[in-house]
Amino acid sequence: MPVGLNSLELQAWYKLPEQLFGKSIQHSFRFFVTLFDNPLSRLLSKGGKISTNGPMPIIRSYHVTNVTIPHYEAEPIVQVYGQVPRSFPSLKTEEPLKVTISFEEDENGTIAYLVNWLQRSIMRKDGLYNNPVNMKFGFIAVEIQDKNGIPVVYYVFHDPYFLGTSNPTYDYNSNDAIKYDITFGVDRVSTYFTKYNPIGGAITAIKGLKNLGKK
Repeated sequence: MPVGLNSLELQAWYKLPEQLFGKSIQHSFRFFVTLFDNPLSRLLSKGGKISTNGPMPIIRSYHVTNVTIPHYEAEPIVQVYGQVPRSFPSLKTEEPLKVTISFEEDENGTIAYLVNWLQRSIMRKDGLYNNPVNMKFGFIAVEIQDKNGIPVVYYVFHDPYFLGTSNPTYDYNSNDAIKYDITFGVDRVSTYFTKYNPIGGAITAIKGLKNLGKK
């Protein structure tokens, strides 16, 4: 930035409206989580029978208290050409992405049933494992909203599966709500930026016009 223009940049913090790219913040409580499963997509490989695991329990927005969004991580790979090392990033593949969601139990036992449903999706009553297709369900979608309730970004985690849960504690000396921290494994995540994509498209168009004028 040229010398002397930093004071103009600071005005974006104090005076510039958010609509004109002034200072704004994303609050952590403005999110919405959806768990969706299509039982018809999890057909048993033998006989074409639908899984007897039954439908996933209906999870409402008030059941979820928080969610941790995972991101892909990379690790450096170093190669040496003569005396000069060269490095480049490579995505880590040792472990899948892990989505952790905290649920608050209701008096119907919805979350406890969800945990049991997820466990039964891995192993049947006869002690045998289900096929890998039946171990996974549809998707987990996390919608991030701005202060006006307009979606900012969607995170869609495809084909999640159960990895574990925290153990609830029932205590006569407490009146706290029962909570479960359930961890899901996923191999793939899609990200949709509903607010920034138009901005990025406009910037790309402006750069394109600028480069066109130089030719």
